[in-house]
Amino acid sequence: MRKLSCLVVALAAALAASACAPPPVPQARTGSGAPAEAPRQAAAQPAASGLTPVRFGWGKQVSDAGYFLLPELGKKYGLDIDLVPFRRYPEALTALATGEVELSHVGYPQISFILEQGIRNAKVIAGQVDGGTNLTMHNDVPVAEWTDLLGKKIGIFPGGPGDLNFRSSLGRHNLDVSRVEVVKLTAPGPQLYQALKTREIDGFVAWEPFQATPYVEGYAYYAPLDIMDNPTRGVNGVIAVNTDWAAKNPDTVVKFLQAVLDGQRHMLENKDEWAQVTAEQLGIPIEVTRESIKHFDLPPNLELHQREAQEMSRLMKEYAMAQKDWSAEIPTVLDYSYLERASGKPASELGKD
Repeated sequence: MRKLSCLVVALAAALAASACAPPPVPQARTGSGAPAEAPRQAAAQPAASGLTPVRFGWGKQVSDAGYFLLPELGKKYGLDIDLVPFRRYPEALTALATGEVELSHVGYPQISFILEQGIRNAKVIAGQVDGGTNLTMHNDVPVAEWTDLLGKKIGIFPGGPGDLNFRSSLGRHNLDVSRVEVVKLTAPGPQLYQALKTREIDGFVAWEPFQATPYVEGYAYYAPLDIMDNPTRGVNGVIAVNTDWAAKNPDTVVKFLQAVLDGQRHMLENKDEWAQVTAEQLGIPIEVTRESIKHFDLPPNLELHQREAQEMSRLMKEYAMAQKDWSAEIPTVLDYSYLERASGKPASELGKD
């Protein structure tokens, strides 16, 4: 498998091409709040190479790991995989529902949102990443216990997994979030780092590599508090499919998951390559990616955690991130059949309760 190291050059061209993808089409809604019939996107056209075209939405992040290898790995299974980048999970879900992509990486919260938004042509078929959410604090702000957070200014991206994990973990330690000065963040990157450097905030909850960056640069540290110590166990990302397309192309879905499995397992076995590929593709220091990957858990069989998805739905309602607790309906959105075929394992060993 070491020969995959030489794929980086080929991947660069594939990823550069995907950056020109059109923006997602907003999901139309009726006056009642239910989704209206969305405009259909043209289906992926047959590739001149004879490979079956597949458009896959992704975030192009460190945690994506094996996704970086998909354009090349897909060829082994007769697929021409086009990586289409999206900045946020809601955008990726909309693109999936409207047919702009056939498959997409989204977050565990989107499992509940598929139900809440009445999206009838999307199901979640595999897990991909857990973890990667931590509390980063400025070096001058010592935090050793949960009570040390009282009165501190903590930056949060509202409505995301980090927000939910932080609020839930505070509750498990008998602290109300109102006793922490929550600062709503809008975008990661330079502005976030500057806010931390100048102590506009004392710390923040985000995702990698945005937490590793200030740590590697020497002005912040990872707080020794596990904000994933809650019923969701910090589950993070999943793979969803457009069911209209999947019903016509079930074998292609299985082959796609087989390619993802190959990439996932390869990166788990070759973490130096994982760090190198992501550093080059994201244009960040390899020291940052090396630190970032320490904080992720990549399930080797793409396990999809049903119980944790249900717990997340309950917490989303509790913290007003969703209008309803959809936990009882969550199983209707999870389809393990493709992953069973791709992995050769029964659903009971892949996270289904």
